[in-house]
Amino acid sequence: MNLPEVTLGDARSDQPIRIHAIDWRLGAETVDKLIEWYKTGEILIDLAEEHGVSKTALADLFRRHDVQLRRRAIDVLTAKNAEALYAAGLSLAALSEKMGLL
Repeated sequence: MNLPEVTLGDARSDQPIRIHAIDWRLGAETVDKLIEWYKTGEILIDLAEEHGVSKTALADLFRRHDVQLRRRAIDVLTAKNAEALYAAGLSLAALSEKMGLL
């Protein structure tokens, strides 16, 4: 697959830096469908996994298309459990993974 290349004045190298253009890889029709699905309540992480892209790349794509991203709120019980696990020494990364908050 030939991805577009952009030269970004990297002082360490005169080689072009490859940009993985998610819009280009997915195609306009798929991007439009992803935006539509997200706006109707689909979860960003699920959409990213289904289409083989990272959640960060998909979030960036949505931002570039002026899509307002939702914050995933957690309930009080989940927050209390997270607090207890953190106090017991679990790192934030391990805590997020264990509780499915990534």
